[in-house]
Amino acid sequence: MEGDSDLKSLIIQEADKIEEDCTFSAKGHMNAAAIWRKVNYILGISATMLAASAGSSASNFVISPEYAPMLAFLATIITAILTFIKPEEKADLHSKSGSNFNALKNDVRIFKDIDTAQTEDTDILAGRLKDFSNKRNKFNNESLSISYLAYRLAKRGIEKGEANYRVNSRIE
Repeated sequence: MEGDSDLKSLIIQEADKIEEDCTFSAKGHMNAAAIWRKVNYILGISATMLAASAGSSASNFVISPEYAPMLAFLATIITAILTFIKPEEKADLHSKSGSNFNALKNDVRIFKDIDTAQTEDTDILAGRLKDFSNKRNKFNNESLSISYLAYRLAKRGIEKGEANYRVNSRIE
């Protein structure tokens, strides 16, 4: 039975790796979503302000009419950039990926902390671990890439303890 104990330890160790990977991936995707939302707001508000300024300058309301064509042109360029890069869509996709990785991380944590304590059947545990690994691989394949900035923000946040549960700090 010692071999089963060693195998169970290896299963828990691999579950730890999947949980850690999911923590970084989830946080990275959430950071990427936040960055893309900011890009969307900055470009959207800029385009709206330029278009409004162009309209008001045409009537000589706020700005001289000679600036209207330039302001309209800038508003059009920013609107075209918004349409091309689709920051709101990217933010939603990253947010969905982050949520998927968070859900998987939670499932793996429960598996590792509770399910492995309730059964000694290493075949069942190994099968569940493979399912988790396959799910993680699927999420990695389907997710947008995380930018270096989003990764660095995630790494820094995790190192500061942002991904830890308060209850864990009371236990240790």
